[in-house]
Amino acid sequence: MSKHDEAIAAFHQGRSADALHLLQELLDAGETSDLWNDWAAVQLGAGRVSQAEEGFSRALELDPTNTDAIANLGTLLISRGDSARALPLLTSVLPLLPAGQRQIVNAMLARNVVEQLPAGENDSSRGRVLRTLVIADTFPAPHGDRRDLRLLQFLHTLSARCDEVTFIAREGVNRQQCEPLLRQAGIQTYSNDSERLPSLGRESSDSSWSFCELTEKGQFDIAILVQGFSQGISIPEHYLDDLRQHAPGIRIAVFVDELCAAPRESGETTLVDFERAQDWDARQWEIFERADAVLVRRERDAAVLRKSGGKFQVEVVTSDSEVVCPAAALNNILALTPKRYISDSFSVTLVETLFRDRLSPRSGEDRLLGQFECYARLAEQLLREDVLDGDQGQEQDETDNIVAAHDELSESLNDPL
Repeated sequence: MSKHDEAIAAFHQGRSADALHLLQELLDAGETSDLWNDWAAVQLGAGRVSQAEEGFSRALELDPTNTDAIANLGTLLISRGDSARALPLLTSVLPLLPAGQRQIVNAMLARNVVEQLPAGENDSSRGRVLRTLVIADTFPAPHGDRRDLRLLQFLHTLSARCDEVTFIAREGVNRQQCEPLLRQAGIQTYSNDSERLPSLGRESSDSSWSFCELTEKGQFDIAILVQGFSQGISIPEHYLDDLRQHAPGIRIAVFVDELCAAPRESGETTLVDFERAQDWDARQWEIFERADAVLVRRERDAAVLRKSGGKFQVEVVTSDSEVVCPAAALNNILALTPKRYISDSFSVTLVETLFRDRLSPRSGEDRLLGQFECYARLAEQLLREDVLDGDQGQEQDETDNIVAAHDELSESLNDPL
């Protein structure tokens, strides 16, 4: 039997002093992450919490992927009420834990959130069923960047606060890693929206569910749409109008991880980046004005939005280090009267609406090419209308040049409209 095995056996036999002595000798000979984790576990068993925290932290310094050390440190911290540090650790390691241990950790997370709720805000005293729908581009990756981890933590807090939480990933990226974790927390999941993926140049063979049917039957109280422009058409632009039309009683909140701000001068950056920033900024405000509420993660972002005078509620629900208990935010949103459906399409989806018959038969990259052609046609139409309303001299020449350039482009395409 190795000295390490002797130390483990001594610990299980209740001889903590002997176990620590053996582990210390091994550490003096050479540090490893596993040795520090075991040393800290023995310290914790002996009631020395500070030494245990130091040991688990040292184990993670040597190996940040040590699953046991992550789970042990997270459990220690949450038992001390330090949820700000515990939540990122526990949510990141959950998918890697055995089923039994995963249930224990999920129960700890849920209990921690319930304990933080204001008096009268737990399920038993609330006296009503609260159903929440969350829609994002993809499943949040359990080992992804901070944005993914914040969304994952937010979903966990919602599952403890709400009676029913439904999550839709428009595209099923990260599904294998994340879906079991969400379902373990009691969250119902759907992915690969076959009705919307084609407009992103993607295809889905999953036609087992329909968004409109889901919203009409789901009787949701609140829909939280996660905003991001990296996938072309953002989630709010793709879903908000249909929610208004098919489920007019839902309060719609937009979840914003980062506010978009257009640069003041194009000389500060490249023209492409400048135009992209201007586009995102304009579309962001278009979304906010149609939503009932905007959820942000920083007080300074909330201050900017409140100062703007926009007709939407602003709530802070997350931050870099912790998930703010959403009870107050949810209650404030529930008190709102949902805005009415607006028949005008979002600017980014206008071509999908005006040229639906032309675009619907196309798929993949051909669909994206078709969108480009339709944008050019729409631009031509708008330019012509502007010229007819004003001076037809030099402006007409410029318009003719644009139209001629587009005609040349269309002729070079394999399948022009």
